[in-house]
Amino acid sequence: MESRETRGRGAFLKLFALLLIGLLGFFTAATGQKPSPSTPTLPANDWIRCYTQEYQELLNTNQEQEEFEKWLDGVSVSSSRQNINASFSLPIVVHIIHDGEEVGEGLNLSYDQILSQIEVLNEDFRKKPGTLGFNDSPNGADAQIEFCMAKVNPEGNIMEEPGVNRVNRLSAGFSPPPFTGEYLKTTIQPSTIWDPESYINIWVSALSSEQGRSILGLAQLPFVPSLNGLNLNRDARTDGLAVHYRVFGRIGNLQEPYTQGRTTTHEMGHFLGLIHVWGDGNCNVDDYCDDTPSSSGEVFGCPIFEESCGSRNMLENFMQYTDDICMNTFTHCQVDRMRIVLQNASRRANLLNSDRCQINPVTPIANFELSSASSCTGRSIQFVDRSQNAPNSWRWDFPGGSPSSSTLQNPSVFYSEPGTYPVSLTVSNSQGSDQMRKDGLITVNTAGRDTFFIQNFETVIGDWRVDNPDAGITWELFETGGNTEGVKSVRVQGFEYRFLGQKDRLITPQINLSGRRNVKLHFRHAYRPFSSVDRDSLNLFISLDGGNSFPIKVLQIAENGQGAFATNTPIDEDFIPIEDADWCGNTNGFAECLTVDLSQFAGEADVRVAFEVVNDFGNNIYLDDILLVSDCPSPSVVTSTPGALQPDSWQVYPNPVIGKLFVSYEGILTHPASFSLFNSVGQKVGEYGYSLGDDFAEINLDPFPAGSYIVRIQYKGETHYKKVLLHR
Repeated sequence: MESRETRGRGAFLKLFALLLIGLLGFFTAATGQKPSPSTPTLPANDWIRCYTQEYQELLNTNQEQEEFEKWLDGVSVSSSRQNINASFSLPIVVHIIHDGEEVGEGLNLSYDQILSQIEVLNEDFRKKPGTLGFNDSPNGADAQIEFCMAKVNPEGNIMEEPGVNRVNRLSAGFSPPPFTGEYLKTTIQPSTIWDPESYINIWVSALSSEQGRSILGLAQLPFVPSLNGLNLNRDARTDGLAVHYRVFGRIGNLQEPYTQGRTTTHEMGHFLGLIHVWGDGNCNVDDYCDDTPSSSGEVFGCPIFEESCGSRNMLENFMQYTDDICMNTFTHCQVDRMRIVLQNASRRANLLNSDRCQINPVTPIANFELSSASSCTGRSIQFVDRSQNAPNSWRWDFPGGSPSSSTLQNPSVFYSEPGTYPVSLTVSNSQGSDQMRKDGLITVNTAGRDTFFIQNFETVIGDWRVDNPDAGITWELFETGGNTEGVKSVRVQGFEYRFLGQKDRLITPQINLSGRRNVKLHFRHAYRPFSSVDRDSLNLFISLDGGNSFPIKVLQIAENGQGAFATNTPIDEDFIPIEDADWCGNTNGFAECLTVDLSQFAGEADVRVAFEVVNDFGNNIYLDDILLVSDCPSPSVVTSTPGALQPDSWQVYPNPVIGKLFVSYEGILTHPASFSLFNSVGQKVGEYGYSLGDDFAEINLDPFPAGSYIVRIQYKGETHYKKVLLHR
């Protein structure tokens, strides 16, 4: 059995001492370019120019460079290299991890700045004349590799912003930047990566080392799974590049002297199999390319000339550390290496077959999700389109619902009468149409149970957030087996925790329990301890003040070695559920799935639940299928039929209406009220308030077209509906 000291819970990280050499100037006659002598050079100890080698240690790949070189040499000798003269186009997705700023501000880079970086890559890898990527040196080569912005996302839908995936780290639950290599590896990349066999993933944000120094860039080197028994699935969750937002592109708020996008060019070279021209060692260490002269180490700045190991240092090479303005060369050997890697290495070769940069219209495939399939009369059900292959029109049919049909992509529907109802969705584009119909999908009750909150983590998490006080390992999305629906869950990788007692919280968005009764929280978990003595814990806390504090503990459970929390036997390796037997409620006699009674909080309008994991050096904990269920409200509490209000309470008039609609309360208003206006297809078109002391509230319907509307009034936990008709 593996000991706790050797369980791979991280390693001390080494940092290269970066040497500042030389002054800014003219670097070689072969380039024909003269950088400005006045351009300031950033001191080498202020930034880490490249963190790729250190990052490989964090990844713990165990792939030795010599073994990789033997593989590469064997491939280059045996390969027919029939595509040696072909040009390759590789799809890119840029994940912008931002702080919620407007596009173009701070971390949330403008689209023009992102495009400028792709232009730089194409100029550099194609040695494009008339650009800074051109050189007339006999050593310089055109890699015949180009890069394109992906036009289609993983679901097959056309992207509004080609090649860009903007991620608000607040909504995603990420800790504040700068992000360390460890945090990138364990949290950012696994949670946001797109299929690395279809896209080159580039993450852009503020980056730093574990010691606090800013990192310009890093990349994951190509791996060969046959070498040293690599875990290809694990490696796939981090495969790509990460670049500091202050050096990405050549326009915007950039850090001198890294203002020409060459950090990304450098890291892309690593991604395709290149190493630094000095071989990350002294004169006796090789970069495995004869046309890059040996050198004793990295070079900063832009010196006119520098020599080491008996020859001129190749200062202009993209795999050197010189200033951006001084770089313009990939050599013939480097190009050969990249192209061989691209055609043969794991995942890299599949990029050549990716169609993510093309829009090839195909018949869409209809699919949808809904907020709940079991509801109470008068509750709204939200439908969300999940169709594939870029449909551009939608036709929903909701027999028994209001509206009974809709052409919105994501409509909301009310059901006023109890019963069982079908739903159908037809989606279309220029290539054809497809329909999904589900008979008996919706069950509406006047009594019974209402499932009003569902999170199975298969799609965006929305307003969930993560509390990660030590900025280390924390909650993340992860693919698992044995799920009741889909293939995703959330986890904390306790197997890799470094310190005893570390805590991490996963916090729900706002949950409104106004008008709810007999509220129960259900969820599924999976946990196999490292040994029978581990006592990893799961606690649940409640906040009633918007998530500012969580003073109320409603669950505290720890493994006691007898299956109190464990869902299967101990396992002395990194636990990943692969089947139903790994989850709670299985037939193995281990822990049942947990239910927590939240009825004491019924009536509260802003409830949040924190799932807290406490580490005892045990193993990974997984959660899925989080549900909230309550009793259907009685008719005396909620009047659910549109058009019928409780006597002597709320009035909506005139009806029919031509211009202004008035809402009034007959009685003494003791709490503020709110009401919403929905159009005939279930789309919310307005939200309004009714304050204490007001005699009435009004809705100006002049901006809206003629037709039927529904007014939803919410007051003291009660919900009322009124259908009105607007004339013109």
